[in-house]
Amino acid sequence: MPISHLQKKTHLFWITLIALSFWFLWWWMFFLGGLIYGLLYFFYRKSHKDFLEAHIISQGVVLSPVNGIVRSIRSKVDHPSFGQDCLEILIAVPWWKEWSVRMPVTAEVVDFQQPEQALTLMAPNGQKVCLQFMKSLLGMTPRLAVLPGDRGMRVANLGNFPLGGSVLVYLLDNYEIMVNVNDQVVAGETPLAGEQV
Repeated sequence: MPISHLQKKTHLFWITLIALSFWFLWWWMFFLGGLIYGLLYFFYRKSHKDFLEAHIISQGVVLSPVNGIVRSIRSKVDHPSFGQDCLEILIAVPWWKEWSVRMPVTAEVVDFQQPEQALTLMAPNGQKVCLQFMKSLLGMTPRLAVLPGDRGMRVANLGNFPLGGSVLVYLLDNYEIMVNVNDQVVAGETPLAGEQV
């Protein structure tokens, strides 16, 4: 299992550059290339192995899609795309955390709006989970490898969110919130909400 989200050709380029600069005794390029490769490896790392026991968790539980800190929880929020009376969980993603975006539930991608960076998922039980990404001042837009109609298991990697930002998780109002403000959440492991029975 790879421990980085970098592509193989990126690894090959930087390792070749570092090896050639060492071979030709270009020390400044050797150290600069090593530093840049080390920073790339750090930012695109997988900080933990995939949580393989995710299928044991109840199907009505929504897991955190990103690593970060819960900044606010609001109820009765109206959103133009997702609907009315939603629960909204704002997760701030720091730039130093792992950048991967995980599937919060086993679901099908219903809609992905590029300009708004909004992703709508439909779980098998008919419940909608909606994610909206907002980049930070220095951040980049998320790179998600999904299209409408794609299906994915809970904890599957959807892409990455370079240099962090914020993620708004919208749920229908029949969910019970399982986190508090200022809680640290881990992508694909921390339960955000559970369906009320």
